[in-house]
Amino acid sequence: MHTKTIVVAGMKMTPMGIVFPAKATMNDWVACGEALSAVSEARCWAIGDWWAFGIKKKWDRSVSKNGHIFDMPRQRVYNYSQISKAFPKVSSREETLKFKHYRYVVAWCDTAKDRAAWLKKAVDNNWSAAKLKRELGGEEAEHEAPVKGPDFARLKRDLNAVVDSCTKEAELRRMRLTILNILNAINKSLELEPVNVES
Repeated sequence: MHTKTIVVAGMKMTPMGIVFPAKATMNDWVACGEALSAVSEARCWAIGDWWAFGIKKKWDRSVSKNGHIFDMPRQRVYNYSQISKAFPKVSSREETLKFKHYRYVVAWCDTAKDRAAWLKKAVDNNWSAAKLKRELGGEEAEHEAPVKGPDFARLKRDLNAVVDSCTKEAELRRMRLTILNILNAINKSLELEPVNVES
């Protein structure tokens, strides 16, 4: 017997699957499917809200030390929380849009005003998440958009420009160390691996 069981329209959902009662009707089956769809969409928001709340209370560090709760990469949980933090009021989230819509505007828009404008366009024009992504100038491929964070490509270009412009070896080492410390501070705040820069 599974202890984590949710009952929807007489169907028992367990961690191992759904148990359909013999008396289930087509309407019950459709209601179950609709519930699964809603749960799937709500899962991203719920994980994001949960992690954002844990960060606010500083409980996330305890979970980090004691292992993972979700069977997903830690970066994805962090991304979900950043999206939830960008739209903290559940009432500000449009039910007709998918979580991906929000993920894309958080990844490609710098301000709350820009995000709201793009989401309004998506609602008004009935855009799919893929269409919104194209309109934002994103790639055609459907991969998980990273949440806006440090632009490591730009930082690397800046580092190379500094290296090219330096003539004194001591100044070069000092600048590299300073930039490396900045990159590692950013990585530590995002709980990513440290950056190593070869001399």
